[in-house]
Amino acid sequence: MNCLCQTMSHCVVDDNCTGAACGPFRINREYWAASGKPVIHYGVPDIDNEYNKCVKNWGCSVRSVLGYLSRFQQDCNGNGKFDCYDYIATHLFGPHECRKKKLTGEYLQRYQSCDCGKIPDCH
Repeated sequence: MNCLCQTMSHCVVDDNCTGAACGPFRINREYWAASGKPVIHYGVPDIDNEYNKCVKNWGCSVRSVLGYLSRFQQDCNGNGKFDCYDYIATHLFGPHECRKKKLTGEYLQRYQSCDCGKIPDCH
């Protein structure tokens, strides 16, 4: 998770959003819904507010990312493994676009700076 949040936001947990994406993993509402709509407190959720609460909470946003990636696992770079690059590319581009697009610019620099390739279990 560390490499993914470093790539997305430098792991900043705050109330700021970049466009429609919020929290340390920059999760949008569609991603959160596809991940299973995790909530912070179980019981009767206030669905209208649960997205905003979840993506700005470390534990809940991690559950959202894990739910999404387990559902949409892809080998984006074609190396035969589902590794750190694939986690980031699937997270960033979605499962249908991650094979067509490559990490570039700031995302590529952040990915390379967290040295995922040398961390056996970087997700």
